[in-house]
Amino acid sequence: MTYPIIERAPLDLEWSAAELGYFVKDLPDGRKIYILQQIFNWRIVRTCNADPLHGWDRAYCYFGLDWDVLLVAAVDARNWDGADDTEPMAWDKRVLGPEGTRPAFNTHTEVTA
Repeated sequence: MTYPIIERAPLDLEWSAAELGYFVKDLPDGRKIYILQQIFNWRIVRTCNADPLHGWDRAYCYFGLDWDVLLVAAVDARNWDGADDTEPMAWDKRVLGPEGTRPAFNTHTEVTA
């Protein structure tokens, strides 16, 4: 089923994490952007290459599992170009970022419902 912003990740992937999330878009270089449901939050991830079985190299958390949080993450994922020198706008915690960056909390944006 396709939604205006995101669609359910295909369940036939062997990459089990994709079963708990949504496919957002393909990037020009073949990588993909997903939104995954974690235990306490939603997470935007970018795959390492065109094959999602190889995991991801960029990941950003959005705290909470409410629908409004999913909507913010979905809009951010859709608008993010996925480039190495950019990040989504309203993330709460960077899990995997550009080369050499450590996990960090985003202090420059605030999202209100």
